[in-house]
Amino acid sequence: MKATKAASGHHDALACDVRPLAKGSNLILMVFMIFSLAIIRLILLDFSSTTCNSEGQVVIRESGYQPLKSSSIVETLTGNISKQSFKKGSSRNSNTPPNFVVLLTSSDGFYDMWENWLAFFAKLEIPNLPVHLFAEDKITFERCLEQLKRIKNGNITKYKAFGDNKSKYVVDLSCLSWETVFSLPSKKKIGAASYSSNQYAEMMSHRPFIIQKELEKGFVVIFSDLDAIWVKSPLPYIEEDFKTIPENDNEMIEIWAQLDPSKSKKFANLCPGFMVYRPTSKVSKLVEKWGNLTTQGEKLERNQKAFNQLIWHPEEYNMPKIVTKSLPMNLFVNGALYFTKMTDEERKKAVVVHNNCIKGYDKKIDRFRNVSLWVAN
Repeated sequence: MKATKAASGHHDALACDVRPLAKGSNLILMVFMIFSLAIIRLILLDFSSTTCNSEGQVVIRESGYQPLKSSSIVETLTGNISKQSFKKGSSRNSNTPPNFVVLLTSSDGFYDMWENWLAFFAKLEIPNLPVHLFAEDKITFERCLEQLKRIKNGNITKYKAFGDNKSKYVVDLSCLSWETVFSLPSKKKIGAASYSSNQYAEMMSHRPFIIQKELEKGFVVIFSDLDAIWVKSPLPYIEEDFKTIPENDNEMIEIWAQLDPSKSKKFANLCPGFMVYRPTSKVSKLVEKWGNLTTQGEKLERNQKAFNQLIWHPEEYNMPKIVTKSLPMNLFVNGALYFTKMTDEERKKAVVVHNNCIKGYDKKIDRFRNVSLWVAN
């Protein structure tokens, strides 16, 4: 509307100036009109460089920066999700590739779930992507080390996926423990705790502190639950956002997240079970606060609830706002959607399948088996 109004006003002004010239010389009039139309065209191009799409989001053309795009399926299933607002600004290209690491945690009771995840990961043969497994108990750490014993320094291992003996892919795997990371003793053995148990809540409360340690090393941390199977590489959906860095840090995406079903029509339910963290001071502060909320106080907050509180209501905790990006729900699929609502054709498009939204360890395994996503013994 502004561009049209500005162009119209400018044209009227030109018409007033041209009338006396028309009496003297048609040639001068023609030259003057051509020159004027060129000026008007430049003005219109300047105004049209910024437009709004059907969702009311600002789209900056040819600027090197595109604001977050929301997925239609996300809006359908979660309602009007809160979106970060973006202003037109300059940007710069980045030639430095992100320093990714995949971080997972496991205890003895979930070890077969870890082996299943690792088999699917190895099948993808993603180069230069280290995997760090944090062992919650001593026996898991020892079993992890057994996988590495034939490799120098015990930090990487060859993992033959799906019985493929021809594969030469090497998983860059590191085993972490309470002793190696925090200089604290590990419990001897932890079973497969149920979702609603205090033991499970305690294990989940460790995650922020483990993530924090990896962020301190400068890693872009991809945290993945053991039941979040990588069917395809998720990196193309994340790496693109690292190629262009906005000059204004308030516009930079710092967290990427899979979405879970949400009871709220206003706020998305971000799932820490598959989440990517950029190593910035704001993210570090968020993760530290997140850990405190899940381990301190008389009423301990669940890890996912506490995280979403910090993202959507940062002012209540004296925290800075962080720009988050919701990963497409039809590609980074939660358990409620993938196993009960998707067709076989829709499932083929999935990148990460998170087998959550169900209680019971054996039930998780059965769901995986029913869709051929379980290969562990």
